[in-house]
Amino acid sequence: MSDETTTTVIPAQLGRFFEDFEVGTVYQHPFGRTISEADSTWFTLLTCNTNQNHFNAHRSCSASRSLT
Repeated sequence: MSDETTTTVIPAQLGRFFEDFEVGTVYQHPFGRTISEADSTWFTLLTCNTNQNHFNAHRSCSASRSLT
């Protein structure tokens, strides 16, 4: 007996509402980029979230997962 799971992949499009999303479905995104250390620093400054785990690589290494 084979245990096949099918994943629905929805192509990229703009303008989805919360109700359009379904659990287990993969939604491709039209925009793609890698978040850099500068992005993390700007977000930290924008939100005034000065938690060291967000922008201090040495400290985040001791965390369960790296956020930088």
